[in-house]
Amino acid sequence: MDGLLTREIEVIFLERLARDPGASAWDSVQLTEVDVLGALRRRTPHLHVGVEELLAAARVSPALSCRAAAPAVVDGQLSRHTLHCHPRRLPGATPTSGQADFARLAREFNAAARQPVAGLSRAELHLRGGEGTLTVHNRGYGTDDDLQVIGVDGPVWLMAAVDGRRVELRANPTHNGCYRGPVTVRTSAGVATCVVASHQWRCPPLTTDPVGWRALVTRHAHLDEEASAQVVEEALTAAGYRALAGGFFALHSHGRDAGTGSAPPPTCTWQITAEHLREVRLPAEGHAPLVRLYGPGGSDRYDVPFDGAALHGEVLEELFQMWDVRAGRELRLRPYRGHYQFEVHRPGTWLNVAAVEYGVVGTLHALHRTPHFWDQLEEWLGEAPVRVLLHGAEPGLFGEMQKRFPGRLTLRLTDQPPGADRLYFTLAAGQLEARGLPDGQLLRGGVWPEALWKAATPRVRSMPGAAARPASPAPATSGATAPYAIWTGAVGHPLQVRPDRVLHSVKEILGVEGPMVGHHLYARYGAALGAPAGRAALTPLALRRALNPILYRATQGGELLAEDEFGCGGQIGLVYRLPGQTVRARLKGDRGLDRIPRSELRAVVGRLPDRGGMPEAEQVAWVLEQFGFGRFLVGGPEQIRPLLRELDRPAVVPSQRRRAR
Repeated sequence: MDGLLTREIEVIFLERLARDPGASAWDSVQLTEVDVLGALRRRTPHLHVGVEELLAAARVSPALSCRAAAPAVVDGQLSRHTLHCHPRRLPGATPTSGQADFARLAREFNAAARQPVAGLSRAELHLRGGEGTLTVHNRGYGTDDDLQVIGVDGPVWLMAAVDGRRVELRANPTHNGCYRGPVTVRTSAGVATCVVASHQWRCPPLTTDPVGWRALVTRHAHLDEEASAQVVEEALTAAGYRALAGGFFALHSHGRDAGTGSAPPPTCTWQITAEHLREVRLPAEGHAPLVRLYGPGGSDRYDVPFDGAALHGEVLEELFQMWDVRAGRELRLRPYRGHYQFEVHRPGTWLNVAAVEYGVVGTLHALHRTPHFWDQLEEWLGEAPVRVLLHGAEPGLFGEMQKRFPGRLTLRLTDQPPGADRLYFTLAAGQLEARGLPDGQLLRGGVWPEALWKAATPRVRSMPGAAARPASPAPATSGATAPYAIWTGAVGHPLQVRPDRVLHSVKEILGVEGPMVGHHLYARYGAALGAPAGRAALTPLALRRALNPILYRATQGGELLAEDEFGCGGQIGLVYRLPGQTVRARLKGDRGLDRIPRSELRAVVGRLPDRGGMPEAEQVAWVLEQFGFGRFLVGGPEQIRPLLRELDRPAVVPSQRRRAR
């Protein structure tokens, strides 16, 4: 199907060239996707091709490329893409081809390609009750009646019967386990393939403890190990076993007994600290020498070494980077397909109660004494409205939150003591739950102070003496921070197109947004890639593995420049730019502070006005405001202060350009 569609698009461009007396193999020809879709529907009305399928098929051809274009209306339809054709790369064309040659090639291709193409009703079939049906369709020219089924080839555990264009499949297992294998249907118009899966597993009598899941299935060429591991885990869990590392299971009574030499239970929970991240080690016990960890979605896989005392190694460091594991977060493992699946989240506390509305009554002192309150407040504001009744003055912390979450946070100040400091959770069932601050003890009969709320002032008051505090200087007019331009467009799938086309897309992104931190560049490429038709979206880890060698070769060859401005090592943490591209101080756009190059921060720090009369805290706030951040950005002072202090040193050694590894 994809080959037919690619050939059809090439023929459309050939016919376009055949109508041009001045056509040359060296003159690029372009058409909008609307024009190409219209021509396809006239040539093959039964294909029902969409824009994504069209672009994917065009990228397969060495003569075609796709680019995002400014939205325009073509024949009453909105066009967002342009297809470019390089005639000399078309099949059969030469550097000297002209109009007559293109007309001849179009006639030859039309004569050769107008034939049926076999296709199946499904690309993957799961047999229900051991049985299933496939239907053969014509994906090319003509009708379904123009092709006939000749035979079916499949694995030995599958039986097939042909009834016209229908293929009846029935599993005939000889071993215990889940099966997965290819089926090829031979027709008069070629072959069509399908992957067939069947679960044929029954739990045998269990006589050992512990037991490995591989001992309960029979190894063979078409064993689906992941599916087998999952059904075995479900059966053993129901039988009273618990999952260990490495695909082993033990009865609940099989515990840690020094007298019997039993292994300790594996460590599955860590409270991440800065030391864990710095040393890339997670102290643990009870694991196998190699621990397989799956990401939250079950797709990304990490094989982490265990040395008897801790999980460690480069793969663990990659996990930390790809999943943004930070100090203070909690990393948990749970059994998954005979191994583990990890989860990263904030520590579970009473503040994590899910509610449809949150209420805060008290003083800033009580809120500061409540562990994780400010982090949790951001989590609440991302999901539900929050009302805050504050006793006393407010220094601007909530004001910054109001800017970041407009319409979600309502703040009122009161001079009347509201009583005990407390939080209110309005649950989904309409119930109101109250907890005291800072320890979270459950309060009985808690009622929201509605009368006090109505009488309170619905605005942020200044702190006493705030007028004496130096005000933040206004943004500089000379060398002001420029807006951040976000690149939009389409990119080639790095597993489907040539590396030079991937690098071309990377250069287009950098041309608009460079210099860029690697994390941000990879994320922008992945967002533009999306999920291609007929296959799952590329995971962050898979995208990184595909782009890393391409960017490495580009930096080695001088097509890109990469600098380790953060001093953290690792290819994804480099700052990439095009040759000749200078530092540009810009607003934050969709970047976090850690995604802004250090050179860009230094450029803004270097134009601070009146440093001598400005406290360091005000200097930090001024720099953050130049980028569009709030004065009290979490983590802001820790990143800005070292750059401020660099100005007081006699000389600052610039970051050395390094090769991506």
